[in-house]
Amino acid sequence: MYGHFYVAVVVIVAGHIVTTLASRPEEQDERDRLISWRAESQSSWLVATGVLAGIAALVFSVPTVWVAHLLLFSLFLSEILKLTLQLTYYRRGI
Repeated sequence: MYGHFYVAVVVIVAGHIVTTLASRPEEQDERDRLISWRAESQSSWLVATGVLAGIAALVFSVPTVWVAHLLLFSLFLSEILKLTLQLTYYRRGI
């Protein structure tokens, strides 16, 4: 009953292994580093805001689980913003 599923999983895993072994990571050039740096620089304020909000939440005795959620959510939003900015910068051709 599950035989086809296992065969598909084995084929997918083998394909990923072959692809990984066959490809080499490319070196980042100056443009890639600049785009990465700009995107990281412009999205880091979100993490800082989340940390300050977390400290304020601790001052006001908010349960620590909510503070942890707030910190993780700010980190998540910062990464989404960073990736969006990187895509935008590549699209513009900076």
